[in-house]
Amino acid sequence: MVAAPYLAAFYVTRVFLPSMLEHREGFIVNINSPVAWLPWPGAAGYTAARWAMRGFTAALRADLHGTGVRVLELVPGKVNSTYFEHNPHSEERLPGITKWIPTLTPDEVAAALVKGVEQDRRMIVFLPC
Repeated sequence: MVAAPYLAAFYVTRVFLPSMLEHREGFIVNINSPVAWLPWPGAAGYTAARWAMRGFTAALRADLHGTGVRVLELVPGKVNSTYFEHNPHSEERLPGITKWIPTLTPDEVAAALVKGVEQDRRMIVFLPC
């Protein structure tokens, strides 16, 4: 539960960061989840990994200030993916507020990520309009 959301981001960043720092440019994008702010029942491992990602992203942003390497945290909410197929009964435990947050397609998330990089954003959180 911790390997994919957090450790993968940590190790990939560790591999590419030296080159970014050497060139004094780059963009690190971490995809997170609302569970990093609002945990829900039955998701302790997932919640812990996402809180770790939140802390890692904030620490990176502080450490990299002024280096030319920027950090974006993208929090899309619910995405139409296979996550809930592979995690039975997790969707029914989502907080009631999620009914007010739109379910996004992977293409919508990708477009927001590209826009966030182009606009040099620090964070993008999808909220109901």
